[in-house]
Amino acid sequence: MPQVFAYESDPYRREISVRLLSAGAGDEGCYAVVDDTVLYPGGGGQPRDHGTLAGVEISAITLEGAGARLALEGPVTGETARMVVDWRLRYDRMQQHTAQHVLTAVAADEFGWDTTSFHLGNEVCDIELDTSSISRDDLSRLQGAVADRVRAALPVRARRVPMDEYRQMTVRSRRLPDGLRGEVRLVEIEGLDLTTCGGTHVARTSEVETVCLLDTESARGGSCTRLRWLAGRRVRERLLRHEARSRDLRQALGVADEELAQATLSLGERLKAAGRRIRHLEAVLAGEVAARLIRETDQLVHADLEDVEPSFVQAVARTFAASDVRKVALLTSRGPKGPFFMVAGGGAFEGDVQALGACVAKSLDAPGGGSGSFFQGKPASLDRLPEALLAAAKLAAEP
Repeated sequence: MPQVFAYESDPYRREISVRLLSAGAGDEGCYAVVDDTVLYPGGGGQPRDHGTLAGVEISAITLEGAGARLALEGPVTGETARMVVDWRLRYDRMQQHTAQHVLTAVAADEFGWDTTSFHLGNEVCDIELDTSSISRDDLSRLQGAVADRVRAALPVRARRVPMDEYRQMTVRSRRLPDGLRGEVRLVEIEGLDLTTCGGTHVARTSEVETVCLLDTESARGGSCTRLRWLAGRRVRERLLRHEARSRDLRQALGVADEELAQATLSLGERLKAAGRRIRHLEAVLAGEVAARLIRETDQLVHADLEDVEPSFVQAVARTFAASDVRKVALLTSRGPKGPFFMVAGGGAFEGDVQALGACVAKSLDAPGGGSGSFFQGKPASLDRLPEALLAAAKLAAEP
């Protein structure tokens, strides 16, 4: 008869004393082999439990015949040790997994949608149903039917049966581990569902508290629909977060809940319009900065632009390069993204812009590069700008 571990015999146990069959450190770190485990090792769509052995965090669990091998974050010693499960996480997954059984059974029995896969995520869970789409009305009906089963407080029981008996039973899912021999573990929700499962579950559907169906999306090329949902404590916590966000939005926008969506859309449109006006004004200002540089008489002209983005510097450079002047511009900025410089040659400039840019980059100890009439770089600081200006002016004046 196979070993029945503590997590299976009583999923409500939070800690047990285990015997250390062996312990030590190998190529993959510290480990211990114990005779029992109150932590579920994971499998069948349910993630592993988290917990500790003698106060040391357990990072992985592998069942080995009559025992379990634990990967540990540190060493343990002695003949026995206390194994403690992260109960908050364990009970959450008991709620989510039981809710999945209810949801799968109701979807199949009342809508004809079989579950092709499921995933118990850390934040949101999902199942894939073999229907190409789910209407809003059907989603609402499914939500109500699941709620009926939760309120009914249906008993949830797990048991093992011999393989011969199992083959004679009507079971919703017959997915079994490869090479399974001996008994098969079944989970039954009285009057609703009987399926193979190795996970942990609550004792009655009422412990699920509630199931909230969030949204759907097309899956597997349109042949299935992925339904996102959550249950139990997660619903309450999500509602609290939602209410906190709604409160902040009400205060920020000065409107009631029912007006939040429209107010947000309206604000988005105003921001887009403001962005367009800003870009237009920046283009006008960039043209004015370039025009001032074009009017100067020096061979190398310079503009130090405070608190602007590199994109504005580039706009000035493009306008300057489009003119027919025989000069070169060095543009520098100290904007929100840090110091930035750009060298731009006028349309009639006959010098080597790339050589000038490299000269400035060297003086500023900055990475940079470019092509044609443009060279740009990002120095750590502009403290050596006077030195860069002298070197660049000298190079620009050479025939």
